[in-house]
Amino acid sequence: MPTRKMRPGAGATQGSPSDRLDDESGAVVHRRTRRLTVATAVAAHLIGTGVVLVLLVFVLPVPPEFEGWTPGSVQLLLRNLVAAIAYVGLIVPAAAAPLAVPRAAPQRPSACV
Repeated sequence: MPTRKMRPGAGATQGSPSDRLDDESGAVVHRRTRRLTVATAVAAHLIGTGVVLVLLVFVLPVPPEFEGWTPGSVQLLLRNLVAAIAYVGLIVPAAAAPLAVPRAAPQRPSACV
């Protein structure tokens, strides 16, 4: 079955991403993509931390000595919260670090003399 040839621009619809990107430089698109990627990574880590804490506190079974609100169970809960806060305190700056690092300018090849 023969295929029809499409004329240039036939696949782009009005308001499609390709139309919007034509008006922006590559640097603008790169910065926006970088910001959105970092925001998505940070959000994923925060949501994952929340899910793990909910699983640890409410879903997963605990040993019999930690049943109810005993001093041992409260201490275990506090240890888990401290670990989660430490994790978030380390991972959020690490995930946001690409925004702080300036992008290197492209190097021009030097001519051999």
